[in-house]
Amino acid sequence: SLLKKKDAASREVLRSTLLKVAAMVQSGELTGARLSELRAQLGDSLAALLPANGESGDSLALEASLVMVGWQEERAAGFLRDSLTNLQLGDEQRALALESLAAVRDPGLLGLAALLIGPKSSPMLRGRAIDGLARYDQPEVAAIVRDFLGRELQYPQRLRWTVLTAADELFRIAQ
Repeated sequence: SLLKKKDAASREVLRSTLLKVAAMVQSGELTGARLSELRAQLGDSLAALLPANGESGDSLALEASLVMVGWQEERAAGFLRDSLTNLQLGDEQRALALESLAAVRDPGLLGLAALLIGPKSSPMLRGRAIDGLARYDQPEVAAIVRDFLGRELQYPQRLRWTVLTAADELFRIAQ
């Protein structure tokens, strides 16, 4: 099993495989019985990659969490939420965590939304956060978007309209 191998080539193949499986879970391509079967076969092995009791965890913890959050594993969701605020991670890794949490509509993501679309986030991460928020149909999201646009007065007009168009239904729900 690739999960037991420690050489760099095997780890890279495992990383790539986990990213592909996570994408299948997020897209809804892998659901129901197939997802349950995957969880039964890999759940314990993937859980072993996550940090425990203050440890740093395996270098594949992020990728394992991306898969595990698809079956509502709270420990994986918590790890991904922590990854969002970890500025030592690159934007691409943080964006993967964000997209996985948004795909399962993790309620904890809403609490981090203001940080993710704030001025300290890169434009790429900010854009992905706004896209992720569009998956939620909750009034809190409309308030987050409204606050963002009110704070970012110099935000380009074309992008303001894109954000407002994407959030239009949320504003209607909030009223």
